[in-house]
Amino acid sequence: MGVYDAPYCLLNQAGRTHRATGDITYLKLLADLPRPVALPVISMVPYAQLRERGFAVHDDGEPIIALTATSYEEIDLASFTDGGADHLLPQAPGPTSDTSDEDSSGARGPTS
Repeated sequence: MGVYDAPYCLLNQAGRTHRATGDITYLKLLADLPRPVALPVISMVPYAQLRERGFAVHDDGEPIIALTATSYEEIDLASFTDGGADHLLPQAPGPTSDTSDEDSSGARGPTS
């Protein structure tokens, strides 16, 4: 197993784990998702996409994130769970917030 220096997704189903690597795209509409050909397209769809079905939802502008696989292979999940892969996975920075508690307090309404 090599170093993970490209976007990837792990899929675990029925006791088998697969790793898909590929290119990431950011989309506005479900209709813009690439169609899978030989390899899967894996997407994260925000709740606000329900607007495409006619529902009234708050749209915070989050895009659909899609990984179009260029590689798809079965892997040994134990290599990720035994602690031996820590040096292979680059660490992304932790979550951040650009809104302070004071800025967002009015959005929640008064507290009692």
